[in-house]
Amino acid sequence: MTANDQEVKITLQNEIKRDQEVERYELTVWGQYFKKAGSEFLKYEEAHEEGTVKTILKWKDGYALLLRSGAVSMRLEHRLDETTRGHYEHVYGTIPIAAHTSEINHQTKDNNQHTLKLEYALSMQESFIGTYKMTFSFQEEKA
Repeated sequence: MTANDQEVKITLQNEIKRDQEVERYELTVWGQYFKKAGSEFLKYEEAHEEGTVKTILKWKDGYALLLRSGAVSMRLEHRLDETTRGHYEHVYGTIPIAAHTSEINHQTKDNNQHTLKLEYALSMQESFIGTYKMTFSFQEEKA
């Protein structure tokens, strides 16, 4: 952690739609929130059966970058109303992925409660995987 990092409790709600099926899950973790060079960042770690996954989420107007490393490795840029390319790495190799992003929305309420929403259609090796709705909620401590 650096001097600008603020420890926050992050709640991630994820909804994945595939055909007629909807999968939902929620994750609550402690992480860090900070601002740097005009962008905002969230950093956190998740424990998986395969090992720890470190996630960094960076965003600013109409742009978000999702980086994951560790047991799962992924890089995926999001630009509002555009299709962007990235990659997903696992034990069998690297798979190209693409996302068409329909929503990047960050709101801050008076009590320093932040909500960041990402919605995108994900394709892997040119095949549609599903529509992802990710909602990150966290609260800054008042200065």
